[in-house]
Amino acid sequence: MATLCFAVNGTVAAAPLADASETADWLRVADLLSTGSEVAEAQPDGTTALIWASYHRNADLARELLERGADPDATNRYGLSALSQAALVGEAELVGVLLEHGADPNAALPEGDTPLMLAARSGSLESTRLLLDAGAEISTRDGHHGETALMWAAGENHADIVSLLLEHGAEVDAVSTEFTWDLTQTGVSSELPIGGLTALMHAARENAIDAARVLLDAGADPNAADPRGLSALRVAITNTNVDLGMMLLDAGADPNEGALVEAIKLRTIFTPRAAKDRIEQATPMDMIVRLLDAGADIEFVPEEGMVKQMWIDDIHPNEKPLYLAAQEQDIELMELLIGRGADAATTFSSEGMSVLWAALGMDQHNGNGGMAIPRPDMEHSLRVGAYALEHGAPVDTTNEWGETALHMAATLGWADLVSFLLENGTPLDVRDDNNRLPVHAANAIPRFMNEAMMPLRVDPVVYPEIIAMIRDAMAAAGVEETEWVEPPPPEPEEETAASETPDEAEEA
Repeated sequence: MATLCFAVNGTVAAAPLADASETADWLRVADLLSTGSEVAEAQPDGTTALIWASYHRNADLARELLERGADPDATNRYGLSALSQAALVGEAELVGVLLEHGADPNAALPEGDTPLMLAARSGSLESTRLLLDAGAEISTRDGHHGETALMWAAGENHADIVSLLLEHGAEVDAVSTEFTWDLTQTGVSSELPIGGLTALMHAARENAIDAARVLLDAGADPNAADPRGLSALRVAITNTNVDLGMMLLDAGADPNEGALVEAIKLRTIFTPRAAKDRIEQATPMDMIVRLLDAGADIEFVPEEGMVKQMWIDDIHPNEKPLYLAAQEQDIELMELLIGRGADAATTFSSEGMSVLWAALGMDQHNGNGGMAIPRPDMEHSLRVGAYALEHGAPVDTTNEWGETALHMAATLGWADLVSFLLENGTPLDVRDDNNRLPVHAANAIPRFMNEAMMPLRVDPVVYPEIIAMIRDAMAAAGVEETEWVEPPPPEPEEETAASETPDEAEEA
C-alpha cells in the first residue's frame, strides 16, 4: 500500500497527480508526469492516481503509471485497489494491464469481495477470463453473505460468465451463508432464518432466466431449498417470474412445495412490484394450470409463509388454494379448482370460515381490529356465493369465535347479504362465544375477539331493517328470541410453577 506523505507541520502533503487524475484533467496529468511528479502520492483518503485512472477507464495512463513504478496493489482507506475498481467498472483492458504488472487477482475488499466477484457482477466476460487465467480463486466467498462469483453472475443474469465459471470448476449447487434475521412485526420480534441460497435460487429471485437455463443445463438442483424450505420455484413465482418458474417445472421442480398457493396469490392479490426487465410470456393462470397438470396437490397448504416487503406473509396467510380463490372472489379460478377436484364442502380458513364466507366478501383477513370491512360489489358477491353453495360450501358452519356467516353479515349491516343467507337456510339459533344470536349482532352487541375481551368493532351499530328481517325469519321457523346475557370472562389458565418441568406439572 502506498504510504501517505506528511509535511513538516503535520498536514497531509499535496498530491497533485492524484488530484488531476480525479478530475480527468489529462493535460495536467501529462504535464505533472513530464516534470517527474511522484506516482505514489496519495490523497488524504489514500486514493492514488492509478486508482483514479481505473475509475475513469484510462488504460493508457494506468500503463504509464505502472511503468513509472506505481504500486498495482495500493489501496485507499476503503480497501479499494486499482484492480478492484477496474473489475467493478468491467474494463477488461485495464484488468489486463494491472495483472501484467503484478496486481494480486485475489486481493479482496474489506467486505470480502474479490476482483473476480466484481467482474462477474459487472458482466465483463473478458475481465472474468483474465482474472481466472491469472489464478483468481473461483470458490472464494464474500465476508457478509458468503456468496461466490457464480452467485453474483447468476443474480445479474450474466449467462456467459456463469458458463465460463462453471467451465473453470465453480460448484453449481454451492449455498451462501445461513444466518438469522431479527424481524420485528407489530411489536413482536422473531428470528427468521435466511441465506442458504444457491446460484439458481439467486437467478429465480432476480428473473435471471438466461443464467437459470445455463445452471439447469449444468445440473443445478431445481429442488434445492433455503433454511425455511423454500425452493427456487416458489421464489420465482412470488417474484412474478412466471416464465422462469415454467422452466424450473420442466427441469423437474417439485410442484408440491407450495408453488400453487403462491401462483394463486400472484393472480389474485395485488402487490406493487418492481419494473420487469422482460415481458413474461406466461400468465399466473398459465402457471396454475401447469402446476395442476404436473400433479400439484390441490389441497396442500405450505406451512412456511413468504417474506414480502419486510413482513412474513400474514396479511394473506397460507390457506387452501380454493379458499384463496374465493377470498378474492375469483369465480373463474374457483371453477378451475373445483373442476380439478377441490372440495368446497371441506375447505375452511385457518380461522374456521368456509368458502362461502370468503366468496361473499366477509373474510376477516380483509378487516382488522376496530376497522369495518369495505363493502364489496354485492351483485358479484352474491353470484360468487351462489356458485360456492351450488358446489357444496356449507351455510351453517361457525368460525373460531362461534359465529355463523349470518352473525357477520348482521354485524356489518349488509342487508342484501343477510337476505341471501336467510333464503339459503342459514341457522338462526346459533350462539357465538359472546352468547349472541345473529339478531343480537344486528342490535349493536359486539363480538369479542380474544381473551382480553376486545370487541371486533369499537363503534357497533344498530341495524333496524336487519333486525326485522331476522326476527321475521325466526318467527317463521319457530325460533325463540331471548335477551342477550353477557357471558362471564374466561378463567385465567393456571401457570406452571417455574421449578416444575412440563412433565412434572402433568404428573402433578
